[in-house]
Amino acid sequence: MSTPIYCTIGDIRATIDQETLLGLADRDGDGTVDTSVVNMAINWGEGRIDSKLAARYSVPLAVSHALTPNAIRQVCIDFARYRLYSGVPQTRNYGEHVRLPWETDYKDSMKMLDSWAVGPAEIPSLTSTGMKPVMSTGLAGSDVENVFTMTRYAVDGDAIDTGEIGSMDVM
Repeated sequence: MSTPIYCTIGDIRATIDQETLLGLADRDGDGTVDTSVVNMAINWGEGRIDSKLAARYSVPLAVSHALTPNAIRQVCIDFARYRLYSGVPQTRNYGEHVRLPWETDYKDSMKMLDSWAVGPAEIPSLTSTGMKPVMSTGLAGSDVENVFTMTRYAVDGDAIDTGEIGSMDVM
């Protein structure tokens, strides 16, 4: 599991009261928040963000927590809270006062992420080290196949695409 970048346990603690966080992330019942559980939820959120934005932006969007745009941090917090809530079978104890706002935040964040992924919206407040939109330039059809073949051969040499439709020779 990687160290979270887009948001931290501190960010999660700032948005979830201690009692609720304890109920969601104390999986071993020792009375303390299991940081690995929170980190897994954050990593899940970061993965969703990166997978959605990878077609338009270079990911990860930041190299440290301090350089993460605030909008991305908030989306990651929304995703992590939702994941924490949806990952605990006994969440019905928290009722609608937790589920509804967190579910709404999650859905709103997904909509925002979609608009950043395909445009026209752009991620606000990118730092100078933040990633700029990336566009594909000119590879299509057989060019893509040739690049794939050369890359696979150069990387590990054990698979070569012969160029025939539907064939992949493995040596």
